[in-house]
Amino acid sequence: MQVLVLLRRQLDVLEWKKRHHDGLAPDETPYGFHFAQSDDCNIVFSRPSGNSLVARIVQFLLGFDVLHTLKNWDLVNSADIVWTATETDYLSVLFISWLQRRKTPPKLIAQNIFIFNKWQSLSRLHRILFKRLIKSASVLTVHSDKYISVIKSIVPDAQVRLLRFGVSADSFPLTPFHENRRSGPLRIVAAGNDRTRDWESVFKAFGNDERFDVTVATQNLKSGALRPYRNIRFPTIGSIAEFRECYRSADFVVVPMLENLYSGITVALEATALGVPVISSDTGGVPSYFAGDEVIFVPPGDPVALRQAALNTDSNARRAMVLRAQRRFVRDDYTSAGLAQRYLALSRELLDEKGGAMPDHETSGAPARSSASLAD
Repeated sequence: MQVLVLLRRQLDVLEWKKRHHDGLAPDETPYGFHFAQSDDCNIVFSRPSGNSLVARIVQFLLGFDVLHTLKNWDLVNSADIVWTATETDYLSVLFISWLQRRKTPPKLIAQNIFIFNKWQSLSRLHRILFKRLIKSASVLTVHSDKYISVIKSIVPDAQVRLLRFGVSADSFPLTPFHENRRSGPLRIVAAGNDRTRDWESVFKAFGNDERFDVTVATQNLKSGALRPYRNIRFPTIGSIAEFRECYRSADFVVVPMLENLYSGITVALEATALGVPVISSDTGGVPSYFAGDEVIFVPPGDPVALRQAALNTDSNARRAMVLRAQRRFVRDDYTSAGLAQRYLALSRELLDEKGGAMPDHETSGAPARSSASLAD
């Protein structure tokens, strides 16, 4: 099997490997797709493209990066299947195939992250174009099961599969719960760079409360936003080792989110792997990975619930919660190597000419949500 991993234009695998060697990237390759390499499967990565003004204009107008894909079209044509990680990658493949009037577009795994979360805000022309292209995709994959019914309501005939994400087991190795034996305030780490992060709820829940020592790890806030809060720090964290140290210093890792369909998964998985209990807004992608006795879920936009969740969960409850969460982590293999194997298994299914219609895989393995909450 010849696989092309079509990456975003700025991702250079050789540069990525160098950054991994320097401790700045979690895996040797983006998403850890090199784990699928074997005697039976050859993984090839797309060539990077320059970020020219013309390329940015074309991407803005179309909504996907057709010029980057054209630069790699020889690799697309030589592949048995194309793996993508975002909509801008797979839509460009389908668009070029449509212009070429190909009856059968290249086989590809069409991964969705943002597009259906913002579908109603797209222009009418973009919705018409995207829907036309999406209908020709081999399969649509998602990391969050919240997307499945949304996609089905827009493209009823689409084949949709839940393909769970994974994080680097090398950079975030499975580590037992470790109680921080010390007096003083609870240490809270709130992390994430996604635009859905609800920092205002973090500030209202913990800011200037001496019961908490808070670290905010994000690239999407300016230091001035934290100036009113004497107990909230905003350190510069660059290396993977620094991220591990930040996580491991916490009594809780908090994933605060506004309502959305996809966010929070990476931070929740990294923290769980390192043995740190997670408090997450009950939205986004995290509920697709953990049940209510494995992660503490609180209503989105509710700083009081967020604060009480931290205060009302003692060390024994945190230890038990982490143990349950890590059992699921291992059972469902929430590692990047596991993700690569899930892509590989789906590819073999798609390329099996003897197979019949591919069934949707909507809920298999989804965690059962407990009605009980450790925050109660």
